[in-house]
Amino acid sequence: GAAMRIAVEGCLHGELDTVYAELRRREEAENVKIDLLICCGDFQSVRNTDDLRNLACPAKYRRLNTFYKYYSGETVAPYPTLFVGGNHEASNYLWELYYGGYVCPNIFFMGFSGVVKFGGLRIAGLSGIFKGADYSRGYYETVPYSDSHMRSIYHVREYEVFKLRHLSRWLTEDDGLSKPIDIVVSHDWPRGIAHHGDKRSLLRRKPFLRQEVESNILGSPPGEELLRTLQPLHWFSAHLHTKFVATYEHSSHAGGQGSGRVTNFLALDKCLPRRHFLQLIDFPETSEPLEFRYDEEWLAVLRKTDALFPLTSSRVRMPPCVAPVSAAEVAWVKERMHAQGVERPFPFCATAPPHSEANRGARQRAGLYHNPQSQRLAAMLDIPYRLGRIGEEPASVLFGTSGMLPSCEPGGGDVGGLGTVAANPEEIDLDADDDATAEVCERADATQHASRGTANPEEIDLGDGDGDPDEIDLGDDERPANAPAKRPRASAAGDATCVAAAAPGPSPKPPPPETGAMPSAAPLLRPPQPTPLQPPPDSLPRPVSSPAPRDTPVPLFMQKRRGLGLSLPKPKLSAADAGTVLDPPG
Repeated sequence: GAAMRIAVEGCLHGELDTVYAELRRREEAENVKIDLLICCGDFQSVRNTDDLRNLACPAKYRRLNTFYKYYSGETVAPYPTLFVGGNHEASNYLWELYYGGYVCPNIFFMGFSGVVKFGGLRIAGLSGIFKGADYSRGYYETVPYSDSHMRSIYHVREYEVFKLRHLSRWLTEDDGLSKPIDIVVSHDWPRGIAHHGDKRSLLRRKPFLRQEVESNILGSPPGEELLRTLQPLHWFSAHLHTKFVATYEHSSHAGGQGSGRVTNFLALDKCLPRRHFLQLIDFPETSEPLEFRYDEEWLAVLRKTDALFPLTSSRVRMPPCVAPVSAAEVAWVKERMHAQGVERPFPFCATAPPHSEANRGARQRAGLYHNPQSQRLAAMLDIPYRLGRIGEEPASVLFGTSGMLPSCEPGGGDVGGLGTVAANPEEIDLDADDDATAEVCERADATQHASRGTANPEEIDLGDGDGDPDEIDLGDDERPANAPAKRPRASAAGDATCVAAAAPGPSPKPPPPETGAMPSAAPLLRPPQPTPLQPPPDSLPRPVSSPAPRDTPVPLFMQKRRGLGLSLPKPKLSAADAGTVLDPPG
């Protein structure tokens, strides 16, 4: 039989049409079939102009692109598509689907953290980028986002890493309940991964990264922790806008379990001309269905850790010890799913109105929409729906099921039909592109806690004139016409470590009557007070431009400008335990 073929893409930046067109070209040219597309962040699922105003980048770089056509049903995604969030997203929409869900038919968001199955593979995802200032905080942002909140919302929280750490059961328990994670998808790189690949070539292409690489502060400390804990066969990332391949050999730990296991790391560029942004990888043939399915162990983790969901701006440390979910907790989830006939993720349901030429220029109503996918998942797991705000009174939806809008499939208790929106009269004017507020907040916060200075670039120059360097520049491909070149800006972020063990917490509430004798979620520990952290370093090296490889596809909006066609280089990747690269070295 044929192998399962997965396409991996770096930073998408809204170029869905370009990537899908290239995948079709590769299928025809090589007589192959692509089964899944994985995008490593900056997906930009922008439904309308309100989402565009919540996209964390200067207004002059904001474009609707074409995702709204997939959302409205005008266009259908030709490949099952899976993605994590990056640091340039319509985060107001992604918050609706915090636990994960379909942003449109056939395109699945993995949530702020999550695990799904596809073709028998277990795929874990972590959205956002690491910033020490927000790592131990809860979620405090409100829609519509302020300039500061639209950036802090995509900063990785310790709570997400705490949940993912529960997936290491297979290392210590040989009961067949848990299987290893096959793939981890993140936006930024795990810290230290640069030392496990061709570091010399990386620094030749990105010389401004030298200080961070040599100081071992390039990348995400939580990502490094998960790399060592989960030991996946593959790890895919983006963010730094360069292709990089590494092989991480896991040392023996936990009494020898996992010794000799290898993780194959692949980072890819963004979808622009002359960039390596796409890679095809072959996985073994499978008899499992090539569709998204819930991961029962992950759903048990969501239920077990829900009591710790931090909705506060205060610092909330997670318990240092992770007790994997038990067989009884997983069995509860399986029985609940079976009773409700749920195996696949709940179907897509449109909430906000999509952009259309008829309403071009019209200002959509700003507010927080309650997505039935999230509500139905919370109801199935018997956990509170926590994505609204206290005292919030949802208003009716802004549109009906007529026209091109797909309607929701019925079922799932009282939740059905279209989503609801919580009205918010506040408006945001982002035309000034002033990032000063966010900078002041982050610097003031950084003085209260420690950091080892982990740098995490946010690749778009916000033009605030503060002179802080950032290793990644948009380049001439994305700079508006006649705009002067700007010096990019960098941000430094701190590390955070686990704290001492705490005593067990109180017992949870008993299960609802319909669950019968099925066990309720195990008790969790209340987080202790955090330890103060130090401020990050003041500055990092200034970027230096470097040549890029040629013969890479040109996005559709660039084709119109330049009249160029599509072609793709033959990138390199070492063979993996569970995957084989299709392309020969080149």
